Amino acid sequence: MGQDEILLIQSSTAHVWLGNSERDVHAGAVVFIPSGTWISLRNTGQENLALAFVFSEPGFDDYLRCTSVGVSEQSSTLTDPEWKKCQHRGHAEFASASPPQPK
Repeated sequence: MGQDEILLIQSSTAHVWLGNSERDVHAGAVVFIPSGTWISLRNTGQENLALAFVFSEPGFDDYLRCTSVGVSEQSSTLTDPEWKKCQHRGHAEFASASPPQPK
């Protein structure tokens, strides 16, 4: 507890309960789990469920919020200073010298 987590679904499909919400996910899905959030999952596929967890220091969610847009929002390119500010807010460092471009 005390850390944010990222769950990577590598194979099969699963039903995920995350706090008060639930979703069906498939291989390739990424589930962000904020610190202190209850999670459970059940394999709903025909093959073994393979997953990986990544743990971060608290604050990485600030980086994700800073660099992301909502479903109905238009994505835009971050300037280098904006991207560096987001990295600082979320305690994140990247080898790339320039921000990722929206797809």
